[in-house]
Amino acid sequence: MRIVFFLISFFLITMSSFAADITYRDVLGYEIYINGKIEKGDKDKFVKTLLEIVGNNIEEIKEGNFQLIVVIDSNGGDVFESIEIAKIVREKQLPVLIRNNCYSACSFILLSSVDKRVASSLGLHRPYFDKTYFAGLTYEDADVEHKKLLSYTRKYLESVDVPTRYIDLMFSYPSDEMYITSDQDRKHLFGEPPAYSEWVKSKCGSMTKQEVEDYINVSFNQNINASNGYKQYLMEKGSQLNKCNDEIRKNAQLSIMDLK
Repeated sequence: MRIVFFLISFFLITMSSFAADITYRDVLGYEIYINGKIEKGDKDKFVKTLLEIVGNNIEEIKEGNFQLIVVIDSNGGDVFESIEIAKIVREKQLPVLIRNNCYSACSFILLSSVDKRVASSLGLHRPYFDKTYFAGLTYEDADVEHKKLLSYTRKYLESVDVPTRYIDLMFSYPSDEMYITSDQDRKHLFGEPPAYSEWVKSKCGSMTKQEVEDYINVSFNQNINASNGYKQYLMEKGSQLNKCNDEIRKNAQLSIMDLK
């Protein structure tokens, strides 16, 4: 699905955006909001917010029942700053949810998450420099800098397991156009990273697809044609997996304090 945003629309969007507003609130768990244009200094604001939340809730986190999610709504901004935020999201295994839109540089944050929750629109196009800076370069220097930018961003996207076809697709769209991902795209883009998935399975074990389906049905008191022994096995296995995943989440949340 190709959607073209003409340059005048792009300028209107950009001019109406300011540095990202990074806030949080406790709504059945803590939600960190990144709203607006991402600019220099936003990574530090993000870290400060994380440290405040975790520092104020250490005991609850240690109990293993603490929920923390990044909720993002941004038309993009500084790609380098977005990648710095994205690295933290990846390392600390933070879930990311798109609230309205996640376009341009914002996509690096979502695509880095091991737990992507997409309820709205993701838009991709090639990374680019601030236009005032880029226009001030000679063509020779602009060519060199642009190649460096594409090389750096490609290597980063590869490192967080974005499929090559989508990196190529992103780079094929100029800065005044946008590729809006479809439901089909999301099936390829938004699963767990392979290494993370295998790591969790190694630590916690796993269920077969049929067991997962049966477990869900039993959990919601749906009748399945199976023995009571099998149903008990499912509930015990599900409880074991949930506890193990809670422990992984807890350790990742506690490690946020290492950002000090």
